[in-house]
Amino acid sequence: MDKRFWHELTQEEIDGIPKGTLCSELREQFAQPDWCKYQFAIGTLGCWSLMGDNRTEISREYCGKCPVFKGNPCQT
Repeated sequence: MDKRFWHELTQEEIDGIPKGTLCSELREQFAQPDWCKYQFAIGTLGCWSLMGDNRTEISREYCGKCPVFKGNPCQT
C-alpha cells in the first residue's frame, strides 16, 4: 500500500491526527514529496513549508530552489 503524501492531506485530516502522535509515526504513515531529499521533512523540525501554512503550495516548482530538492545543482 502506497503512503499518502503529507502535502495532499486536507486540514481536517491533519486536525484529526491524535495529539501525541510521534513524528516517526507520521513518517511511517505519510510520504514527503518524491523530489525532496530532506531526510526528516515530515516532523516538528522538518521542512517549514511542508509542515506549515504553505503545505498546499508544495510542488516541484515551489520547491525547485530548495537546497534539498533532488536535482538542485547546489546540493552537497
